[in-house]
Amino acid sequence: KLIWDNKALVWLLLGQAVASFVSVGMMAWLPMFFMRSHGMGMSQVGAIFGPALCGGMVLGMSAGGFVGNWVAKRSVSGMVVAAICAMFVLIPLNLLMLWVTSMPIALALVFLNMAIASAYTPLTMAAWQTICDSRARGTAAGITSLSSQILGAAVCTYIIGAISDAWAPSMGAESLRYALMVGQSFCLIGAALFFVSLRLIRADEARA
Repeated sequence: KLIWDNKALVWLLLGQAVASFVSVGMMAWLPMFFMRSHGMGMSQVGAIFGPALCGGMVLGMSAGGFVGNWVAKRSVSGMVVAAICAMFVLIPLNLLMLWVTSMPIALALVFLNMAIASAYTPLTMAAWQTICDSRARGTAAGITSLSSQILGAAVCTYIIGAISDAWAPSMGAESLRYALMVGQSFCLIGAALFFVSLRLIRADEARA
């Protein structure tokens, strides 16, 4: 009840769940994409793609924490604004990564995209912990972890696979490329949910 009555928190947790596709869901499909569209072998996936992906996530999570601390000194809403900006930056970068023909450039974009996709997570986590009642933070943490796995890692990822399979008869191996392009709409959905939460948070800040 403490969580449900806090509508800004509810929308923020929902936005984080959908937006998690840009890191977790993309991470699930990108190895197959590089194998299909760039001719990458299985050994290269582990030796080349893996470090690019992991390096970006490590950098993003670390940088996101520092940025979050800096933004949090000003306002909670600022952290949500940063998350929204990350969603809009990721769309063109991901599209470029999906279309560029050079494998080294595509891998560099994977590094950059995963850094940005991972950086927003500490921001949203700090934001929801701030606006959540201290008596419900454990429950909120469980909800956001479960919902991120169900929506971002499972449902959204399944949708991409289903689209790719449906388009395979006409597009062949490139069907996954186009399906992942459609998947960037989850960035827009996540940004929209964050925006609803932002308006509610700013209303609370104005009353404080």
